[in-house]
Amino acid sequence: MRGFPGPRQRGRRLVEKLLPHGLNVVHLSSCMMLEDDYPRCPHKEEIKRIIEKKGVRVVEGTHH
Repeated sequence: MRGFPGPRQRGRRLVEKLLPHGLNVVHLSSCMMLEDDYPRCPHKEEIKRIIEKKGVRVVEGTHH
């Protein structure tokens, strides 16, 4: 739907807003990693690439 940002745009904007405050690591939520009972996030790899492109390290999941 036009006019509403998707998950990729929201993630990019959030990272850009936090970079000036020293952001250096983003943890992707555990629900993005699920595969059994829930469908896997279709945007996970793209979101990860966008964040890494900004020079921020990405950790998959919150419980590592």
